[in-house]
Amino acid sequence: MAHRVVDIALAAALPLVMATALVEDFAHEWLGIAVFALVAAHQVLNRAWWRAVPRGCWSARRAVSTAVDLGLVAGMLALVASALVVSVHAFSWLSVIPGAGWARPAHLLGSYWGYLLAGLHVGFHVQPAVARAWRGDGPARCAAAALCALALVAGAWAFTVLDVGTYLAYASPFVFVDFDAPLALRWAQWLAVGALYALAGAGPWALLGRFGRRRALGKGR
Repeated sequence: MAHRVVDIALAAALPLVMATALVEDFAHEWLGIAVFALVAAHQVLNRAWWRAVPRGCWSARRAVSTAVDLGLVAGMLALVASALVVSVHAFSWLSVIPGAGWARPAHLLGSYWGYLLAGLHVGFHVQPAVARAWRGDGPARCAAAALCALALVAGAWAFTVLDVGTYLAYASPFVFVDFDAPLALRWAQWLAVGALYALAGAGPWALLGRFGRRRALGKGR
């Protein structure tokens, strides 16, 4: 139950953190702290995964998922470190920490790439549920297809509107936002981008699983 509560809270809070960047600095900083606390709780609840990392065999699926998860943790740590430097509200009680020259690029890249990796992580975990729905009866299959189509269309639209690719490539050191857009719209746009990332993770995850099964069958012959 605790796992599910933390996961749902993260799914709602992550796009909200992205949506409040630059336009709601006070809320953005405190939401960022809340997200870090949720991520820390997620790690504690999944501490068995950390113990299992050096053990067992390494399939293609395991290698990819471990790389994504470790990259996500590294991105979160980079966000925390850079936040201590660029914070205006939440950590204003700290002495001024020099390093804005590296902290601002690190925070931008950490947030955009961290969000991408988080979406892939979600896609890896929801793919089995989507696959079961796809193999189910007519209504379940139609619902799965509709959700995937919605994630693709809405996610691609939001990805373009928010110019996400520019910041993933660090083609611009400054993020340009529409200050007149309602917060609810920005949250929905980032939620759609996250759904697109999850869809991008679910497809390769299914292919890696199929590749692993074929390889296992080949060895058994």
